[in-house]
Amino acid sequence: MILIATHYWSNECEVTGRSSCYEEESIVQLEHANVGTSVFPNSNTEWLHGNVKLQEIYPEEIILDTGTETFIIHRNEIYKTAIYTKDGNHQWWYTFQIKDL
Repeated sequence: MILIATHYWSNECEVTGRSSCYEEESIVQLEHANVGTSVFPNSNTEWLHGNVKLQEIYPEEIILDTGTETFIIHRNEIYKTAIYTKDGNHQWWYTFQIKDL
């Protein structure tokens, strides 16, 4: 099994009112050796919400943890988090999906 994780980020400039969006995808092998590792190991923006880590692996679900939140992802379902904001101008959210190889 693999985890397909996507981190979305958008922001709006207070001066110009222009918006920009960013998307980062990560594919993680769901093996017990990867428990405790970061889902987005090369991210330079994930510090906003905490480092999403693979906490537990079960046959039909996995548990991800940010240090402040826990997400339970069920096999073959797309999980979308809430939309988070830091100051009203910056927003981010995640989607997660477990798939068979």
